[in-house]
Amino acid sequence: MMDVATQTGMKRVVAWFLIIISALFWFFALNAHAQTSQEYIASGEQSLFSEYIDSILAAHSTFEEGAALYPADPVINGYLAFTRLLYLGFT
Repeated sequence: MMDVATQTGMKRVVAWFLIIISALFWFFALNAHAQTSQEYIASGEQSLFSEYIDSILAAHSTFEEGAALYPADPVINGYLAFTRLLYLGFT
C-alpha cells in the first residue's frame, strides 16, 4: 500500500501529463492548415488555364468548394460564374 505522499506525487505526475498532452493537442489542432481563399484561387487557376477539358471541369469543382467556404470572395465568385459556363458548355 502506498503512503499519502506517494499518492499525492502520483496525482501530480498524472495531472501534469494530462496538461502537457492537452496543450500539445491544442497546439497541433490550432496549427492544422485550412485552405485559404487564395489557395483555392491559385489551385483553380492552375486547373483552368491548362489545356485539358478535365482540368477545366476540375477548376469548376475547386471554385465551388472555395465559394462554399468563402461566399463573399469576389474573385472566387467571378471564376465560379465563368467556369460554370464552361462546365455547361463541356458537359
